[in-house]
Amino acid sequence: MIWIAALLGPPLVGVFLAGAGGPRWGRWICLAASWVLLGTTIAAALRVATLGTQAAGFFQLDALSALFLLPVGILGAAAATAVWRSDPQPRDRAFYALFPAFLTAMAAVAVAGNLIFLWVALELTTVSGVLLVDHAGTRSSVEAAWKFVLLTGAGSLVSLLALGFLLGAAPVADPDWSALLRQAPTMRPDLLAAAFLLALVGFGAKIGLFPLHPWLPDAHSEAPAPVSALLSGAELNLAVYALLRYLLLARPVLGAFSGDLLLAAGLASAGAGALMLLVSRDLKRLLAYSTLENMGVIVFGLGLGGLLGAGAALAQMLYHSLAKGSLFLSAGLITEEGGSRDLSALAGALGRSPVAAAVLLLAGFAAAGSPPFGNFLGELGILAAAFAASPALAAALLAVLLLVFVGLIHRLTRLVFGPGAPRRRRAGPWPYAGALLAAAALLALSLHLPTSLLELLRQGARLAG
Repeated sequence: MIWIAALLGPPLVGVFLAGAGGPRWGRWICLAASWVLLGTTIAAALRVATLGTQAAGFFQLDALSALFLLPVGILGAAAATAVWRSDPQPRDRAFYALFPAFLTAMAAVAVAGNLIFLWVALELTTVSGVLLVDHAGTRSSVEAAWKFVLLTGAGSLVSLLALGFLLGAAPVADPDWSALLRQAPTMRPDLLAAAFLLALVGFGAKIGLFPLHPWLPDAHSEAPAPVSALLSGAELNLAVYALLRYLLLARPVLGAFSGDLLLAAGLASAGAGALMLLVSRDLKRLLAYSTLENMGVIVFGLGLGGLLGAGAALAQMLYHSLAKGSLFLSAGLITEEGGSRDLSALAGALGRSPVAAAVLLLAGFAAAGSPPFGNFLGELGILAAAFAASPALAAALLAVLLLVFVGLIHRLTRLVFGPGAPRRRRAGPWPYAGALLAAAALLALSLHLPTSLLELLRQGARLAG
């Protein structure tokens, strides 16, 4: 239980201290809790890479847990750094308490060894995420928060029903993950198929898979940039993680049926995201549609399965998280200093915000799947696995990826280069530090993959494949 206390204790304590301490102390506590969580997630990853799976009561830490924890730690520290010296707002006391609550809930999802506990923790990410989206309290942010609540709340009810069918399919209704995994080959196929279909719909609403995605661009565009970075780069991953756990139970019994559903949902989402980002005029909505496309590619890779498909999907998840965190943090700077979110009004960002524009362009190439970034290897691995399964599937995915590469890079380069309006205001240094931290992690892990992280990806591929 020591590793659980080390992972969940600091951000959980930060919730209460930040709420009681007011904005002045809250920002310090929020920053400290986030950086401690980064240290404990790295320590947890090293522990799993060395010692293998750890289990204690309701909690379990395996390679999948560690891989999904890493973006929470890295982006949590980057986002907390970005908001450390932000301008005072009326709701800052609530913000500095909700921020570590959001991190705690996300970490709890990743280490849940009990599917009921996983469902509860995932709902807590939604509750805290909704309140963070509505931090500004404007009419548009309230509308975005309500859309977030209604669509993901409906998904919550459907995923709870999926859990009921899953427990009904098992010979012994034990929600413990290890117990269910042992029983998986003997589960009733009809109830298990119903459980997986419901899980795909319920968790798919939280992931933002097409056509359950309408809340995603609104929430990402209205939330503060550091919150958007966490939503896109960390929280959506945890819904994928929950769906993956159901897939691992369904695949031994349902075979290709479960994988085919993910292939269809993933390809539809990737294609829809690719088309929508081509017509978006809002920078943050553009990045949200890129997230929809990338989530589709990840789900598609998990649907392919096998060591190559699953391993490439996990790598894509990790690198997409870092790229999208960098994109949203730098986009927040560009929109703040440019005084607009409209792409045409933000043209010439390089002359107005050179550091933020450089980070945006670097992370944009990564999100589009360009070498030398790890996203390129993730997409290449998924394409190779798709070609081995069906050349037609691979061709469809390749068309989507090419469309995204051309469309995203074209739109971001037009934003970065060229003449533009002068700077409206100057952002402080700490938001720049947050964006640079996320970009540095992306670049470092793309150029050199540590042995321990490579081992985690191997273990994760074996578990998910």
